[in-house]
Amino acid sequence: MVSFHSVTDDVYNPETGEYETGNDAKTELYANVTDIGTNQQMQLFGALNANTKTIRLRNPLPDKWQYLTIGEDTKKYVLKTIVNTQKGTSLIVGEQQ
Repeated sequence: MVSFHSVTDDVYNPETGEYETGNDAKTELYANVTDIGTNQQMQLFGALNANTKTIRLRNPLPDKWQYLTIGEDTKKYVLKTIVNTQKGTSLIVGEQQ
């Protein structure tokens, strides 16, 4: 299960005079997740990164999202490359720094 997160900015509350934390909207989709191969990393990025994943989806992506998480892991991944095909969508993501 992959969770796509869309975080809104903090909002000023005039009644309390303080900023309130923005919302974290989450959309969960089933996906096939694999580590990207060494050769493909070198071809695409010119460097190795152990925390790069390939995610294959059959369902459409959410319209807006800033990062994703995989399963119960708390690591945040951001989009590097996207490929749309007739069978679905493939994402190449890297761990957020």
